[in-house]
Amino acid sequence: MSRGDGCTLTSHPPRHLILNLTPLHVLDNGGQDYFTLQSIGTAFCPYRIAAYAPFLEGFTRLGYQIVDRWQNPDKHCHIAFEPEHSLDGYHGFYLRRG
Repeated sequence: MSRGDGCTLTSHPPRHLILNLTPLHVLDNGGQDYFTLQSIGTAFCPYRIAAYAPFLEGFTRLGYQIVDRWQNPDKHCHIAFEPEHSLDGYHGFYLRRG
């Protein structure tokens, strides 16, 4: 299930979506998501790092348009022993449905 699929669970999907602090990657790995544990200081949290393009395609298939997008460089995800999978920033989006 992609993240956009959750909007199909309702008969009246929201017209506006604001997604913030979304961990996305742009690795050349065939659009595969990956999972990791992130230390937040007091606990370790499981994270699903989605592939950027397929993540957004899930929403466009449901009729959403990207109105605005931004990066959150203050939020990052360091993955020990796998630096190529680490993220320098998270993403945010404002999506509107037709």
